[in-house]
Order: sequence, then C-alpha cells, then structure tokens
Amino acid sequence: RPVALPLELLVPGDVVLLAAGDLVPCDGRVLAASNCFVNQALLTGEAYPVAKQPGELPAQADLLAAGNAVLLGTSVVSGSARVLMCRGGGATAFGEISALLQGRAAPDDFTRGTRRFGLLIMRMTVSLVLLVLLINALFQRPLIESFLFAVALAVGLTPELLPMVTTVTLARGALRLAGAQVIVKRLGALQSLGSMDVLCTDKTGTLTEARIGLARQEDATGGDSARVRELAYLNSYFETGLRSPLDDAILAQPGIDVAGWRKLDECPFDFERRRVSVLIDNGASRLLVVKGAPEDILRRAVRYGPDADGAEHALDAAT
Repeated sequence: RPVALPLELLVPGDVVLLAAGDLVPCDGRVLAASNCFVNQALLTGEAYPVAKQPGELPAQADLLAAGNAVLLGTSVVSGSARVLMCRGGGATAFGEISALLQGRAAPDDFTRGTRRFGLLIMRMTVSLVLLVLLINALFQRPLIESFLFAVALAVGLTPELLPMVTTVTLARGALRLAGAQVIVKRLGALQSLGSMDVLCTDKTGTLTEARIGLARQEDATGGDSARVRELAYLNSYFETGLRSPLDDAILAQPGIDVAGWRKLDECPFDFERRRVSVLIDNGASRLLVVKGAPEDILRRAVRYGPDADGAEHALDAAT
C-alpha cells in the first residue's frame, strides 16, 4: 500500500507514485503512466510539458529527452505515473548540474594571460635585483646600501596600477555592452568575447514567448478552409484534457460561435490512440470530431472533403 515518506528516506529501488502537481523526487524510470505530462523547464529550458510513458529506449539515448524517464527538479503538470527510483541526491542529473555550478570555473584566457604577464614581471624584477646586488658586490659597495637600492628598484619596477587599469578598462567595456542590453557577469569574459572570430549560440524556449500562433487552416487539397477551422475550434473547445499549445492557438482565433453546440461524450487523448475525439450535437446534426497524429488519422480515414464544389472523394493509396 502507498506510504508517505520523507525525501531523505527514499533509496534506489523504491516505487514512487506521482500525480498532477507533484514534484519529482528522484531520477527514475516510468513503469506505468496515464496521460502524464511533466514540466522540465528547469533542466532543458523548454516551457512546453513533455509526455512520459513506459517503454524502451535505444542505446546512447539522451536522458533529458528520454520519454520513459522522469528527473529530479521537474514537476507533473497532469496525469499520473508510477516510477521506479534509480538515482537520488547528487547522483541525479539535477545534482550534477548543481555540482558544476558550485565548483570553481576553469580559468579563462584573460586570467591565464594576466598570470603569465605577472610571472614575467616578477622574473624580470628578481633578475634585475640580483644583478644590481652582484654589480654592487663587485664594486665593493656597502652591503646595506646595495640591498636598500635593490629593494627600491624592485618596488619601482612593480606595476602597482596594473590591477586598477585592467579593472577600469574591463568595466568600461561592460558599460558599453550594457548599453546594448547585454549583462556581463564576469569581467574576465569580456576579453574572451573580444578575441572571438565566430560566436555560436543556442536559442531555447526561455528566450521566446513560449507560445505558437495559427497562421492558416488547410483542407485536404491545400486550400484555406473555414470548415477545418470550425471543426478544430469545436474539438479544442470541448476537450477536457491537457490542452496543448496548438489548442491554445486554435482557441485564440475569433469568430467561432459554439452557443448551439453541446458535448455528448469524449474519448480523451492517450498514447495508444494518439488522438482526442469529441462527440458534439447542435440539434440538427451530430458530429464526432477527431484531432491527433496525422498518420493515425489518415490510417482510419476513407474519404476527404468537401472540396470547393462541395463534393467528397475517396481516400486511397494513390491519393
């Protein structure tokens, strides 16, 4: 029977039950799931929920993209799942990221260059001091005066304003980038940015509005169809499961009147059917509107239309 346990008592091999609103407490493998969608934005940066279901994965699969695994730090948006705990704490993917952030960053080119320049100045200063002491000893000068002169020479050769000059220069560069809406976290990164020839970046959903828009609706012949738009709107409007970004884009379209329609029944989306079916009625007609994966819809369709002339046509292999 299910037992509520503190997070620190979970160990690999435990079976965890997840429901909508739960935070995933471990890295685990999905044993069973029912319309389970998980928000992985904390790890991947993608705002859209990801579907999870049991299954096998090919070798060398990316853990973050695994459809049969849930990860610590994510949350269940809808549905439920039964998960076998595989890793916890610092051994999880979230723990690895946390360890990387807490560790010391590798020195960049600016830091290494400054260190090499400092060592060069130090070697030159020590060499000159020893040379001055040797020359004064050859000319039989007083030892104390020779030592004090060598120390004064070493102080004069030391670039005391070097740290301030470099800091002020990098700070001015950071201010220029701030004017272009670029935030500089480490001043040393400015030198690395200036020495680049090619800069490659990866854009994720966190840099966008994380929503899509509907540009047009096409029928089977490729033409714009108001009927397709109406049916899609009715399906998305009466759907009670988790609405996808496509549903939100369809429902954002104005001009569709659903006042005369009522829902009689619904077959919600599942990973076996890969489609959602809504049975609706307006008193004059009764429709079963289905929306889902194209290959599953086409596999069960026998006719398409109507076309511009109002005729329907058979859907066969040649079509």
